Amino acid sequence: MAADSSTHILAVGGGKGGVGKSFVTSGLATAIAGTGKETVLIDLDLGAANLHTLFGIKTTDRGIGDFIYAPRSNELLDYAVDTGIPRLKLVSGNGFIPGIANLSYQQKMRILRAIHRLRADVVLLDLGAGTSYNVVDFFSMTESGIVVTVSEPTAVLNAYEFLKNVLFRIFGQRFKKMPSVLSAIDTFKISPGEAPTIDVLAKTIDTLDAEAGRLLRDICRRFRPGLIINMNRGEAMNLGQNLQNICRTFLSLEVDFLGAIPADACVQQSCLRMRPVTLEFPNSQPSQALKEISRKCTTGRWIEKLSLELAESDAPEEPPKEAPPAPKIDPLLAGHKDSELSVLLSKFLTEYSASTASATPEPSATAAPRPLLEKDSHLSPWDFQSFTPRLQEADKAPLFASLEEFGPVPRRRRSLWDRWFANGRKIRMIRAIPASTNVVLAIEHASVGKNSHMPEIGWAWMSTALELLDRNQFSDACRAFGKAQACLPRDPLAINNCAAALLAEGGVQIAFELLCKGIQQLPKNPFLLFNAGLAHFLLRQYSEASVFFSKIVDSHWKNQAAVALLAHALYQTGRYENARIAYDTLASTDPRNLSARFNIGLCLLQEHKHLEAYAAFTTFLTSAPEDAEAFAARGLAAWYLNKRAEAAQDLGAAVRKLPSNLSFRGLRGVTAFLSGHFDKAIEDIEIITRLLPENEVYRHLLLEIRRYLG
Repeated sequence: MAADSSTHILAVGGGKGGVGKSFVTSGLATAIAGTGKETVLIDLDLGAANLHTLFGIKTTDRGIGDFIYAPRSNELLDYAVDTGIPRLKLVSGNGFIPGIANLSYQQKMRILRAIHRLRADVVLLDLGAGTSYNVVDFFSMTESGIVVTVSEPTAVLNAYEFLKNVLFRIFGQRFKKMPSVLSAIDTFKISPGEAPTIDVLAKTIDTLDAEAGRLLRDICRRFRPGLIINMNRGEAMNLGQNLQNICRTFLSLEVDFLGAIPADACVQQSCLRMRPVTLEFPNSQPSQALKEISRKCTTGRWIEKLSLELAESDAPEEPPKEAPPAPKIDPLLAGHKDSELSVLLSKFLTEYSASTASATPEPSATAAPRPLLEKDSHLSPWDFQSFTPRLQEADKAPLFASLEEFGPVPRRRRSLWDRWFANGRKIRMIRAIPASTNVVLAIEHASVGKNSHMPEIGWAWMSTALELLDRNQFSDACRAFGKAQACLPRDPLAINNCAAALLAEGGVQIAFELLCKGIQQLPKNPFLLFNAGLAHFLLRQYSEASVFFSKIVDSHWKNQAAVALLAHALYQTGRYENARIAYDTLASTDPRNLSARFNIGLCLLQEHKHLEAYAAFTTFLTSAPEDAEAFAARGLAAWYLNKRAEAAQDLGAAVRKLPSNLSFRGLRGVTAFLSGHFDKAIEDIEIITRLLPENEVYRHLLLEIRRYLG
């Protein structure tokens, strides 16, 4: 059944991580529920869900993951948990279920339709960072989505890029049955020329299909997102107006500035106490700002529920042929000349600079020039790079083990396991007489009373937890592993699986203490060693982590995640040659592992083997020709090989492919300066100093360049 027409859906997103989307969403939800409206909050930050912690809920026993992988109902409210706040329910994200971040088309559509069926006054969606199809499609459910950013120029530009990606995704969905129009849109995104605007695109489409041109303009008119600036330090109004002007000029979009949330220490305190700031500090400035913003979001134009075709219930079941996840290429600027990026940045910077004090002091007229091109100059492009090795999130997943997988154990322990495991399964089967009986409830019933810590009960919990894990019911599995370990406090298998569950839920320190007990009994067990190494790794104790992972690799146990984590830990501790050997092992085992091949090039750069690094990145780019970071890394290697023209070409390609990455731009500016191309150097570094006025390194560098030029 469809949701009532008065249901108001608010999607909260943004292109940049760390801007406080979850804080803002939880604050809005609490404020709205406080006005008497039935409110549902859904955590769609799939793969990194933690919204429940802001309500003091350490773990959840159900959520989106169960809805997707182990559905017992088609209604999302059946997976909601009580927040303890009247009229506010939460559907958590089950962030540690493997693969949950990579939804299929059918899974995504199932969630979208279930959201539309919700019966509530207000539904808020907390989305993840970035511009993946999942994030963009959930954001475009309503034409009144909210973008959250912070009071930094670079973050505001990221918000612009996010809105642009959303808009072009909507275009792609609405015109997918009009090949000529879709082709014109694709051509527009990559063709060179003047600074592109949506108005130019609309006029081009008019020549193909006047009705399609009208529809495109109508999409832009109806898609009217809101903007919230979080952690504001007094510049929100200027930054908000600049973003509105840029979106109006280049995207033909009107953006509503909903308000700013001031930076305040009470925000961090409320997060540490795991309580919404609107409840913990109701009279604080952030709380008052959230309440005012929530009022704007639930009145006037914003109460309309405007669904796009993508999420409608009659959308086709056949999934479109989606390309693999694309690199972060600006859809409007990819393939264009540098001058077009300058048009966008110059407009933004001109308006921003007009309202703020100049961040770069002008050199004194009498100051003597001091050249930086002296032989004893310590300026090096290497000091301006920010490359880091790549690591897949799946490699950081803790290892659970069944009895058969756990490996060699003492004969006495094995005989006890066999007996207890058999008895545990027997108890479970006796209690679960009807096929529909909930296994977890059955074991809880069996464990009531004096026998609640019997080993047999522990193994009933263990076998059930493993089955729940196989069915992707992760929250229930974690709970069952904990109960198994409580019944079997000294058993290494119970210790390993309970610790793995704790690692997945964020209890790293407690998990490590448990694992140490298990390793005392089985010092060579690979599961215990892996999870202990992972605990050190998550705590950024890379030297200690490498010790545990080395033991696994030396034991010849075939586990690619252990090799990847060992390589990463070695890299972080400066042992680049050893890290390269480990990455080479990964690349040899799986030639499709592009991350390992990229990391080999980084290790060679760190070892100052620039010729080999250049060759490694050249080979890598044949498989990943759009990888901006690989172009930048090869450009750095080329510069050290004195291939200055090739270096400039590669660094320019990196900037064009990922124009919002100021590190690439800074690297290009520094190499241009050291190569004597002062105009290009000033252009790049001046952009950075205006966007990052507090960065002393670039401010000083720009000042020195100007002094050098007199």
